[in-house]
Amino acid sequence: MDVRDSVRQKVRDIFAELAPDRAEVLSGHRLAKNIIFRIKAVFSRDYGARKASALGMHMSDWNYDAAFIVALHLYPERFTDEEIEAGIGLFLTHAPNHIRAACQITKQYVWENFPDDDPDVWEKAP
Repeated sequence: MDVRDSVRQKVRDIFAELAPDRAEVLSGHRLAKNIIFRIKAVFSRDYGARKASALGMHMSDWNYDAAFIVALHLYPERFTDEEIEAGIGLFLTHAPNHIRAACQITKQYVWENFPDDDPDVWEKAP
């Protein structure tokens, strides 16, 4: 089994334990139309139906990537080093483009003012 398939399976298993009736929506294999519709309903007044629908797609298409990050935070011990590398790689090659597109729609560009990384701060974390 490819390490990417392995990490995907672990994420599915974790969410099947946590939310068995809803875990399938995090698989990343199908369009989350209900979520896109919900986001569109919330943001149509501010951005119009077309942009609000695009926002919904960009905020829902990386649902599996978000699920991996949450699963890793909840159960880091369940993932091998290789699976963590693969999961982060999958996240970084997919989610940022959607996040950037959503930021362009909403005009929220937080990365322009993001502080420089300070390794000393992160290294002292427990």
